Amino acid sequence: MLSTALRYFLEVARTGSLSDASDRLHVTVSAVSRQIAKLEDQIGAPLFERHPRGMLLTASGELLADYARRSALEAERVAVELREGVGLRKGAVRIAASDGVALIAVRAIRAFQAEHPDAVVDLTVAASDAIVTQLRQGEVDLGLVYTWLPESDLRIEKSWSTHTCLFMRRDHPLATRASVTIEDLRGVKLALPTHNTIARVVALLRVDEQTMGASTFTSNSFTIIRDWVQAEGAVGIASDIAIRSLNDDLFVTVPFAEPDLYKRTVQLYGSGGRILSGSGMMLRNMLVAAMDTAAVA
Repeated sequence: MLSTALRYFLEVARTGSLSDASDRLHVTVSAVSRQIAKLEDQIGAPLFERHPRGMLLTASGELLADYARRSALEAERVAVELREGVGLRKGAVRIAASDGVALIAVRAIRAFQAEHPDAVVDLTVAASDAIVTQLRQGEVDLGLVYTWLPESDLRIEKSWSTHTCLFMRRDHPLATRASVTIEDLRGVKLALPTHNTIARVVALLRVDEQTMGASTFTSNSFTIIRDWVQAEGAVGIASDIAIRSLNDDLFVTVPFAEPDLYKRTVQLYGSGGRILSGSGMMLRNMLVAAMDTAAVA
């Protein structure tokens, strides 16, 4: 367990504010301030730069925060292993997934909990950059994200290649095409994603209402994009893995004529400083199996 001073220090580092940290810790601001001053006195260096709008870590503070986070993660891992070892409540496994692969994560979690009904799993759906931040801060155990380049400070459990494709209802005029070019999309009603890496692909494609000459609907939710494509007869853009995860015969997937131009990777990351518990490792294996199936389906 971390000392009171380190716990208070980490909360100030996380929130950037003495008052916000005190609210989260349910203590007074003066109590938090005293613990920070105590640490600074022990270390002999300031840990924060005080600004009117908040507290920023100094170089010494960054070093201490990194140490404290790793210590907290290790203490949590040991506690989880002890609980599991003596047959008590299974430790919670925290997962974050990009929107396009969240359905795959859900299937893996369902299979895992069918075998381990007393296990606790928390799934957060977020943008890839937010998930990377959560992993670095030790807030989640595993992250399933789209990326262009791997994050060197995170542990890569496994990677899958994915292409950006079009999907549409089977009755759409483009549904019988072997491939589609950007010119083929002129005048076609589109449903475009606006979140993270796929938004960069859309920007590269230069497909928008002004240039394509047709109505365009945008959303940061793959589920809403899917529903819009189904209801409005639009053409959606998503990764081939995300489209396969729908398991829906209503839609047809059509690749771009030059698919390698819009290639990305799905990474399953583990937190760089976190060692997976027994439950976490079992769920990790089920996530890998579910992604393997979606990637080759």
